[in-house]
Amino acid sequence: MMVEASGFDGKDAASYISWIKISRQGTGELTYRTELKYAEGCDTLLPAIEAPSVKHVCDLRPTEGKMLREKTDGPLIIRSYQTEYTVCYADFEVPVLFTTEKAFFSDHDGEYVLPVPEVRYALQEPKLTELADETADGRVFSCYMLECQATASTGERTSTARTRVKIMVAKQPIIFDDPVVEPWK
Repeated sequence: MMVEASGFDGKDAASYISWIKISRQGTGELTYRTELKYAEGCDTLLPAIEAPSVKHVCDLRPTEGKMLREKTDGPLIIRSYQTEYTVCYADFEVPVLFTTEKAFFSDHDGEYVLPVPEVRYALQEPKLTELADETADGRVFSCYMLECQATASTGERTSTARTRVKIMVAKQPIIFDDPVVEPWK
């Protein structure tokens, strides 16, 4: 993963625009852009809002699975299981649920498990959308919506789980001793 940050300021230091570009090899880029406003004669500069990190710590981590139901179809017994997987990010985790089935043949000598195909999991690049600011408890928050989608596939059957998480980041002023804004190099 590569993180780049850059920006520039106007000659009159009226505004400062910065952005953070996060890219992973072969997956494209996520770019976050923020703008800082500078008020003349004031030493307070509104801060760039640090976008929530969407770096993957790991892809999917299974947690405890539970059996949902059992049905019979002639000599065939089909049991459905629900397994929760956790999508891990640098700062938080998002749970997703998948339902899988295992089939058994019922016989006088017991149950015979049918071969279960290998299940492959894929996690799509998360999408981060900036929402309108919100005020709560006298504080202003920058709001984001994180959407992630994960897919489980056996080649013949595919199950998809989608999750949306709202993230709120508090805005706080940054005080500078010298209000001169320098561009990032």
